[in-house]
Amino acid sequence: MVCELAAELSLPVTQRRVDPETLAQADEIFLTSSVRGIMPMTRLDGHPVGDGTVGPVTWRLIARYAQYIEAWAKGESSLHA
Repeated sequence: MVCELAAELSLPVTQRRVDPETLAQADEIFLTSSVRGIMPMTRLDGHPVGDGTVGPVTWRLIARYAQYIEAWAKGESSLHA
């Protein structure tokens, strides 16, 4: 679902394995869960991710995901879960 929402927002999506060194250099990191939605990570192994705050891409996805969930709950969503 998050990949579909990202595409809707014209955010590029690549699914691949990421080694720890590459992950440590990321500007933004978030986790997804069917129960918790999109969870931003501001620290990784005790070190800040990016500038240590939730980044703009993650905020956009969180906002769009919240809109999707609200529409889905009302039976108005055009995306499929």
